[in-house]
Amino acid sequence: MNEYQLLEEIGRGTLSRVYKGRKRNTIDFYAIHSVDKSMRQRVLNNVRILSALNHSNIIRVHEWYETVNHFWVITDLCISGDLRSILHINCKMKHESVRLLGSDVCAGLFHTHARGFLHRNLKPSGLLLNASAALVLHDFGLACPLQNAEEGGLIGTPPYIAPELFLLSPKQPPSIASDLWSLGCVLYEMASGEPPFKGRTLKELLTNVLTQPVNPIEGVDRDLNALIAHLLEKSPIRRASWGDVLSCGFWGDALEGLTLDALPVCSARKSSANGLGVQDIIPWAEADVRAAVKRAVEAAAANHSIASPASGGVDSPPDWDRPAQELNFTQGKSNGAAILDFPEVRCVGHGQEEEAESATITLPKSAASYGLVNSNHHVSNGNQSLSDARLMICHTDSTALTSQRVANSACEASKLSDFCTQNLLDEQSAEAIRRVPISDLIWFPSDANVRPLWGNRRIECAKEVTFKASDIPFRALELHAVGRLSERDFKSFMKCIHASLSCHDGTDEQKENILKYLATIVNGPMLSNRLVNSSIMALCVKMAGSRHLPVSCRMQASSLAGQLVRHASYIESNLVKTNILPQLLRYFPSEPNLTVKCKLVACIGELIYYIAAQKEHVCAEWAEIEDNAREVFTLALKTEDPLIRHYAVKAVENLSTNTERCAIFCTQRILDCLLVVHALGSSHNRHMRASALSAALRLSTVREELFPTLLASTELPINQYAELIAHPPTPRCGRVLLSFVNVVFYKSIISMGNSFEGGWVASSGSAVPLVSSIPPRQAADVVRSIASQKEEIIGCVVNRAGGGSDPIAAKLAVFMRLLGCLGGRVFAESCTASALALVDAVAGESDPHFRRCASAFAAFLGIYTSQTLCSLARGISRSTTPLYITSLRRIFSARTLLKLIPLRPDIFESLGGCLKKALSNAAYRPYEDDFHALAFYFVQQIETVVQHHSAILSSVAPHYLEELKKGESERRFTALYFLTSFMASLVSDLTEPRRMDTTLGKGVLRILSSVVDRLPELFLHADPIPRCALRLLHTCTDWNAAALSSVVSNHLLECMWNYLSCADDVDLFYPLHLLYAMLSHNDGKTDGVHFEFQQNHLTVLNRISVASMMSGFQHVLQACCKVIDWILRTIEMDAASYTDLQCAVFITGDAVERVFLPLCADESVSIHAAAITWNLARLCPSMYGVLLSDSGQCALQKALTNQLVSIEAVELLLRSFLYISEKKGKWELTHLANNKELMRALKKAIAREYPVAVYSYATQLYQTITDQQVLTLS
Repeated sequence: MNEYQLLEEIGRGTLSRVYKGRKRNTIDFYAIHSVDKSMRQRVLNNVRILSALNHSNIIRVHEWYETVNHFWVITDLCISGDLRSILHINCKMKHESVRLLGSDVCAGLFHTHARGFLHRNLKPSGLLLNASAALVLHDFGLACPLQNAEEGGLIGTPPYIAPELFLLSPKQPPSIASDLWSLGCVLYEMASGEPPFKGRTLKELLTNVLTQPVNPIEGVDRDLNALIAHLLEKSPIRRASWGDVLSCGFWGDALEGLTLDALPVCSARKSSANGLGVQDIIPWAEADVRAAVKRAVEAAAANHSIASPASGGVDSPPDWDRPAQELNFTQGKSNGAAILDFPEVRCVGHGQEEEAESATITLPKSAASYGLVNSNHHVSNGNQSLSDARLMICHTDSTALTSQRVANSACEASKLSDFCTQNLLDEQSAEAIRRVPISDLIWFPSDANVRPLWGNRRIECAKEVTFKASDIPFRALELHAVGRLSERDFKSFMKCIHASLSCHDGTDEQKENILKYLATIVNGPMLSNRLVNSSIMALCVKMAGSRHLPVSCRMQASSLAGQLVRHASYIESNLVKTNILPQLLRYFPSEPNLTVKCKLVACIGELIYYIAAQKEHVCAEWAEIEDNAREVFTLALKTEDPLIRHYAVKAVENLSTNTERCAIFCTQRILDCLLVVHALGSSHNRHMRASALSAALRLSTVREELFPTLLASTELPINQYAELIAHPPTPRCGRVLLSFVNVVFYKSIISMGNSFEGGWVASSGSAVPLVSSIPPRQAADVVRSIASQKEEIIGCVVNRAGGGSDPIAAKLAVFMRLLGCLGGRVFAESCTASALALVDAVAGESDPHFRRCASAFAAFLGIYTSQTLCSLARGISRSTTPLYITSLRRIFSARTLLKLIPLRPDIFESLGGCLKKALSNAAYRPYEDDFHALAFYFVQQIETVVQHHSAILSSVAPHYLEELKKGESERRFTALYFLTSFMASLVSDLTEPRRMDTTLGKGVLRILSSVVDRLPELFLHADPIPRCALRLLHTCTDWNAAALSSVVSNHLLECMWNYLSCADDVDLFYPLHLLYAMLSHNDGKTDGVHFEFQQNHLTVLNRISVASMMSGFQHVLQACCKVIDWILRTIEMDAASYTDLQCAVFITGDAVERVFLPLCADESVSIHAAAITWNLARLCPSMYGVLLSDSGQCALQKALTNQLVSIEAVELLLRSFLYISEKKGKWELTHLANNKELMRALKKAIAREYPVAVYSYATQLYQTITDQQVLTLS
């Protein structure tokens, strides 16, 4: 924890506190959670699960520590509060807010389920609003792996717990369905402002949850109301599944990237309860409800009484009966639900653990190739395996969750990208543009995400397959029963299937029925891996092409073959090399039935994508099928049947993401077919048209020879790119189009021989020169056309982007960087405030690729800033200067980007020259305020000041020091503001040595001397100039207190006292702090003590102390007490100072009674207040009466009882009372014995373990008082 500095507290709970913190030597802020050791299991569970999740809508854990009493967890800082507090302020949200924030919750929860975990505690207070105005899930203390859902107890917040979890019989474990219930509760509360079920007591609330229907929300979208009602269905088997959530029309495109294929288990309606034993019939009889409520209330009361027996009050309900808090409903458990260990995860191929290593597919050399093999993860848990609990990955942009095969490959590619780019992100030099090739920034890892063909509801909504169990010639086992078969029994089961399908005596209807039966149980890799690598797969393919079989049977065989390939995570290489694919390719052209052809092309597409993702030796026969595959898909794309055409388009699009294998479709004929499909009218499926456009754009970037065709296409005219980006068929299509625009723009610039081309070539000797096949004349037309649409393209992206986490926002940074290659004016015109704000948000993202784009853009901005300021320093142009200055101000207002820009020293030289010319040159004068604004941006960045302080001191600061000499108030205020900001940044840096003999130290001294010389003149101005001057002096003193000793003088002291005497401001911290520093560091250069008393300035201090006490300015009181304490200690033995007369000011002015005595019990000022009291007691006899009064006794009693008061302060107060007894006699303390509270405090002080001196003084005072009292009584 020494690496972090705790700042203010931003939240607290019963056993935890949350602080805003900063990592030392950085300006990165985090949320630092301090949690009591009693929460050990929950903290560790929270950290482990959050570490396993990686999503933009789930909070990120950076580090955690364990100390003697606490756990410390460092997470992202979300200072906008939680959803509960937002709803408390705004009651309910608008329609669009529910859509945006609700989709954030859905995306985070979906990713949790996709990674194989249950949340178990989703509620508004567990959702934080981050800096991008997106909701993130942060409390995973009760989460668990799916396969361990039955273990542990029931803990949660009652209004959000699913009703089936309270039932006694049948016992229901937490499930995906119970998490979806909680999601419905959260959505209801967002839309209405209150939970769906309420109750004054826990019993009433639970009864309502178990029995009452949910009421529709008035004035809310009909689709949202329907979805909430479906999510809050009492029976989990009838409750909405993820499929229902994602297909709800309310979301629009907000959940565009989420697909059911990413989930670890089947998400069909009958599996919505997670396949963990949920019964079809849930008993909701009145007796069952009463029993469930009674058991839950008793368990909550028993567990709470064990945990906190003294809670509650007489007139208030007990804590456990307050429904809004988290409660433990576990019977016989009082210390929380069991926290479950994570199972060991290992990669297994073909269902055999021995073959795990051989099943692992290595990452291709190119990080741009994301078409990798599926990885099937089996979870070890005793003798059970749950193959569907495979771990998924989701990019932080949360725009597309992929099928398992692409998800796993994207994970590896992301790790590779992290390794390759980390150093680039850390280096911020002007040459960074050479080390970040722009070609590596155009395509994102998320661009390689694909959707499967089989079961894709955007293509075809398949009907539920049913079969007749009575007609199956063998025992028709369910999926869970098949999974429990021994190896021997499973082989027998497979033989029965094969024999029944290949039997010549069996009827066609019987074989079709068997195929339908297999379709119902093939729903994941567990069974698919076994079937697809068996002879059953070959038999299905053979049946698909057998003309003697009826159409329905051939269709079912084709569908089952595609289904097996779709769900299989591993296919043996020998099966890939067999003639299955050639057979399918031969069947398609000659198949007369369109329905069968539809299933065939889907199966072919799935199989081709799988084979393309394999290693070279697996794809050795790839060339043999290229011609046939190309011919088949050309025919499929030209067909009039919409389903066949859509399957073909999607297959081509999927393969286009594999840049090494998609050359099979990089032909003129395929491209023409895709463009024709894209140009179809709006009556056709928009997803099909979007996939066609996406595939065409990607294929053309793989084979540049296709560029001319695409650029000259009437279906996709180049002058309509902006319009298409503004209104794409799908968000993904818009991102692909912008990537294509960046590619063709980039290649055209290369073809034209742009001067920036050399900046894109890596500086190493192995760099390959960039080439482009676009003819120079056509390249010039392309650049001209794109540049003419730049405002429209940028505006469309800004309007459509969903914040910095949207990939299209990072692609915009690449596009704007390319625009900069056309010249400064073109780039300045594109630097709109909204565009830079969006790119600034990209720079704040944690995704490595996003940060890489932002870093490259910032590197370019460093060059642009340097050249632009240099040009402005040379001369002014009426036509371009306003444009350039506006662009610079917008760039520097993007604070995150500004931190990344590699600033050159010549930037400060140019800026200093512009500031100088603004004073003497009429052409520059209209832009003086703009130059000041640029200077202010620089000095407000700590890293900039620390790194370039020499350049700022030599080039910019002299201008502002010169401004201090002039009499104009506005110029002096501007100079003070700049210099104070510069010094404040230096003070904030903890790494730079603060020595006066360095160049920096001499620069600080010049600033200090200039201000001190002009201080009398500055004090003549109205506020805020005097206060700014004092703050600047104070900041210089904070940097190094020794700096003040070189400028202190009697003249400066006189100036400070005059200011204090005349100032109307109550907050006089800066002058008092400076006065104390000057008095304590004068080194004999002034006769400060005599001067103070000659001028009778103790009266001024008396007035300030009383006024500050009345105003509650604790910091001013502390500074004032320090000054008074120093003066009294210094003049004690000075007979010439008339101390009696001077000190009487504090007594007659009520400062002692109203200020110093009360402050003796204040933790922060007690030492100085007590020192003043002690010195006044010795210097002024009139102090005796005040000290022995009720005020003095009260001060001593509070100081003795407050353990936070300084020991030195207690000692000084005790000595003050003893001093009076020595001077006036013991009888002066007689009446103190009547103060029972004081006497009790003295007794406790004697008994307490004080240092020897304090103990001795307390004992002596007590004996003095008690002896006097005894003597009086006798």
